Amino acid sequence: MLQQFDKCEVTLGDIMRGERATLGKTITDVRLELRLSKKYILAIESGDISAFRCLKFVPGYVRSYAHYLGLNPDQAFATFCIETGFSLGSEQQRNMRAWLLNYIHLLNGRFSIKVS
Repeated sequence: MLQQFDKCEVTLGDIMRGERATLGKTITDVRLELRLSKKYILAIESGDISAFRCLKFVPGYVRSYAHYLGLNPDQAFATFCIETGFSLGSEQQRNMRAWLLNYIHLLNGRFSIKVS
């Protein structure tokens, strides 16, 4: 999801804000429909992990918000982790690693992936 356009980085938060605007939704709309605090919605959009009181719920928050916006929840969460440095507990981390490896394997046939 991280792209470059005219030498400007586009973050997950930028994409989410854009999708929210395209849907004509305000932060209040999202808050009421997802029952997620305004603070957490803004934290997801800005990549601010420090705003969350309990980190074990962050994966669900990010995935729910992504799904609400019509984005791929797993890809959005993986991007969130990359951009923020967020990491999961060991069991969840193994599951996410397996998912990411499968996803990369799927993409490998279509794109060349360069890891540095």
